[in-house]
Amino acid sequence: MAKIRTTLTIDEEVLRAVKVRGARTGKGDSEVIEAALRRELGLDLLERLWQRDDLGEDLDPNILIAALLSPSGAPAKMISRWLSGEFELVVSVALLAELERALAYPKLRRRIAADDAAEFVSMLRLAARLAPDPETGTHRSADPGDDYLLALAESERAVLVSGDRHILGLADDLPILTARAFLDRLARA
Repeated sequence: MAKIRTTLTIDEEVLRAVKVRGARTGKGDSEVIEAALRRELGLDLLERLWQRDDLGEDLDPNILIAALLSPSGAPAKMISRWLSGEFELVVSVALLAELERALAYPKLRRRIAADDAAEFVSMLRLAARLAPDPETGTHRSADPGDDYLLALAESERAVLVSGDRHILGLADDLPILTARAFLDRLARA
């Protein structure tokens, strides 16, 4: 990826720490700062996960898990575009709890280390907009477990991006898109 020169104003103590880290690791100031920013923004986590070569496509319909599992897929591209600030990601306590539970399933645990899963959820908790969990109201999905997602999208006036066939079955009536369709929408905007 191309490098861009920029000017930063940082605290003297932070700059001293950068220089010490650089001296200890044999890296320049900009390398130390870029590595710290990558860690803070969650970019290094995604790169670590995507460098693994044993990950398959479409392991799980959950869009966030799919983003973790395939660096070339639409969900991963969507997460990258969110991290670059192209749109706001909305999550809730219930959504994060479901993601944590799913990432602990044995079939996923074999592919995503517990520390990486926890770091990913933590990144979402810190970087995404955390919305309150709304009342689910009437069940609208063939899978009642998905109704909280519908209620969340509705209460936040957000597009729901999913790969779940039960949710996508409601796309004619509600603003629901696949990751690919969402990326296409971003491209047109």
